[in-house]
Amino acid sequence: MIQYSRFTGMLAVAALTCSLATPAVAAPVVFFDHDVRTLSTQPFPNTTTVRNSFLSQISTLGGTAFHQNLTSGIANGANPSFGFPGSTITATTTNVTFQFVTGFGVNDTNNGSATSALIETEVTTGTGNVAVDNSITFSQPINAFGLYVSQAGDGLGHPITFRIENTLVPGSARDIVIPVGPNWQSSAISYLGIIDTAATFDRFTMIENTDVDQNGTADDVQDGIILDNLTIATVVPEPSTLALVSLGAVLPILARRRMRAKAAG
Repeated sequence: MIQYSRFTGMLAVAALTCSLATPAVAAPVVFFDHDVRTLSTQPFPNTTTVRNSFLSQISTLGGTAFHQNLTSGIANGANPSFGFPGSTITATTTNVTFQFVTGFGVNDTNNGSATSALIETEVTTGTGNVAVDNSITFSQPINAFGLYVSQAGDGLGHPITFRIENTLVPGSARDIVIPVGPNWQSSAISYLGIIDTAATFDRFTMIENTDVDQNGTADDVQDGIILDNLTIATVVPEPSTLALVSLGAVLPILARRRMRAKAAG
């Protein structure tokens, strides 16, 4: 299981001084694991464990998870839009098709019995000469997103870049690169969860590097990667993040008070 948190900056605070510090910005926490299966009816304990850990972290941070199992109320076809039951947040999609994929969709019962899911456009259209990026855009910014990824790495191995970004903030894209395969079998299943308490995002994009042998030619563009059972949430910052934000607000006040006290003295 991959679960990590990286920091892009360091905080240096001189206690009881007038100097101000810049708070550190934590990178997203990523939850990922997979199960190699020869049949879609086989259990996936690693994937289930990492998903439960992701959901538990959302709850710990004071968030409520909303799920979209992609099983009803969505018209079959390209680039579907859908909502998340219990939430006002909706999603639009690009370069994916909603269709029946019996045996590869995912329910919450640790099996592969769901019948519908999102599948890459290049697979459904048969245009195998180019790999396109698949994206999901949310109607408002969120802090957490998770989903099942089926069939990734069942053939050639290659890295997949999972990108989150706030489309209203230039330069906000953050990339998570995860190697998949090779030979994870056709019923391989993974779970990816991303939690970012430092910044919100409203778009998720899956970018495949399909030139596995690096010869300038796409090798695996019809890998048939399937996305299902999406989860979104907004959460509150971690206590340490709140403390840094509060410190940044308090230090200027303390500095001004000290200056007034010196002037009065």
